[in-house]
Amino acid sequence: MSERNQGIDLFRIVAMLLAVGIHIVGQGGILEATVKHSLNYETARILDILFVCCVDCFALISGYVGYGSKFKPSNILYFWMETLFYSVLITVIFHFLKPGQVNGNAIVTSAFPILFRQYWYITAYFCLFFFMPAINSLIRNSSAGFTLYLFVTAMILFSVFPSITGADLFHTGRGYAPLWLAVMYGIGAACKKYPVLDRISPPASLIGFFACAALTWAVKRAIELADIGYLNKYVYHEYMISYTVITTVAASVLLLAFFSKLTPKHPGWISFTCPLVLGVYLLHVHPLIFGNLFTGLFKGLASLPAPLMALAVIVSAVAVFAVCAGVDYLRLLLFNVMHVRQFCSFLERKLITLFRRAVPSEADPE
Repeated sequence: MSERNQGIDLFRIVAMLLAVGIHIVGQGGILEATVKHSLNYETARILDILFVCCVDCFALISGYVGYGSKFKPSNILYFWMETLFYSVLITVIFHFLKPGQVNGNAIVTSAFPILFRQYWYITAYFCLFFFMPAINSLIRNSSAGFTLYLFVTAMILFSVFPSITGADLFHTGRGYAPLWLAVMYGIGAACKKYPVLDRISPPASLIGFFACAALTWAVKRAIELADIGYLNKYVYHEYMISYTVITTVAASVLLLAFFSKLTPKHPGWISFTCPLVLGVYLLHVHPLIFGNLFTGLFKGLASLPAPLMALAVIVSAVAVFAVCAGVDYLRLLLFNVMHVRQFCSFLERKLITLFRRAVPSEADPE
């Protein structure tokens, strides 16, 4: 068994911190509480831009790690069981603490979180998972030229054109869809196959990341000023801060380049924390928590001076991550006692046996 890339594991943790950060700025109420065009508003927007690559980062990581790895249905089974655990548990807790918040629809949704898209990323990733062997096979059997053609075409169609028109032309859901995750997964897999990231030094990766954020902010600001000049009013262009914007994609790839070459000196805490990352997401983004407790929770930070506000957002993201990770550690202990991982492996063996009986052996997923 090959050793885990601790740099990539650290990247997972950082990507989740970015996700928590973007939720604090948005759902947490900071952007809404700031005055348009004020220094605090622009600072919050810059944070939003810096954080928005989080989803692309997770998809890239999946492709980078998944390429060349054995396809294991037990992984998605464990993934589903962890999702179901939090979906049902939090709904039950709210049923007793705030019964008015839990109706019949919430109960049904909690029992089938993937089918009812209770967590959009979980549903999208669940769909993507079953196509990972096909994407891996496509990347492995394609020449460098054809691979480049695929992803240049994908970026033009799914990123550049929508960024110019402001419309979701080809139904990528602005990144909230399996199609977009599949594109980013494929880029991550291609980065693993070809040593393109090795040509970018860590300092250049970080400089490039911040340059992408600065460019996104500058373009967005220029459009806003143009609107004010011609329309005499402020118009918020949401599409400029999106998972599918080309500068967001570039920023996420540059972060992958940085962390893929990183060798942490003290990897113990990374190995401990990495299995808790999914739990951080499932806890704080559960609809009952996100819509009731998280909404507006951090708007008081908007009254701080801009530098302090930015620091407070980062500290708050770390705090939310730490609290959720602490809770998820208890879940992990419970799952270990219940041998959930072993049960998923058992089900995997049964499923593979059934699959091999149903189809020719050459069709086995990798």
